[in-house]
Amino acid sequence: MASRLGKQFNALTTMNEIDRSILSALDTRQIVDTVLNRMRDLFPCDCVGVALLDAESSDAGLMHVQYGESESENWLVPISLTAADVQECYNHPEQLFVDSTKELPHYVTSLAELEAELFLALPMFVAEKLSGLIVLGYLDPTAVNEEDTIQARQLADQVAVAVSNARLIEELDELN
Repeated sequence: MASRLGKQFNALTTMNEIDRSILSALDTRQIVDTVLNRMRDLFPCDCVGVALLDAESSDAGLMHVQYGESESENWLVPISLTAADVQECYNHPEQLFVDSTKELPHYVTSLAELEAELFLALPMFVAEKLSGLIVLGYLDPTAVNEEDTIQARQLADQVAVAVSNARLIEELDELN
């Protein structure tokens, strides 16, 4: 019981640190880097992807991927979502579990080469419009639990707000 409480306390502390970092950041890249670098401190995933979709459309954007322990193992991949991919996100706004043995949605293919067996996709919405996704990849599907998915969903919602705010500030800077 003490071990479980310790784990929960550590998770809450880490979540709070991430919250402060992403909600105080005014730069989209800084928010993405924080998520990539800290997500695995919270969840036992093996890779993390943060897809930010173009503001004008909800079907194309960039996937920021991290696999491994160092920032040198990050890369950027252009993605495009099919109409079915987008609709699936709207049908399952809380979370999507994607099994690697089935046909993969386009937003997961950049992570599929990492040989994860299960992906947890967390769609991010701003003003009821799909603005991005956070995707966690697991080599061991049994590592996913309900408590983690709830916390990951909360974090994805906060990231969506932070990215939306950062984009507004970046647009204002461009106008000035």
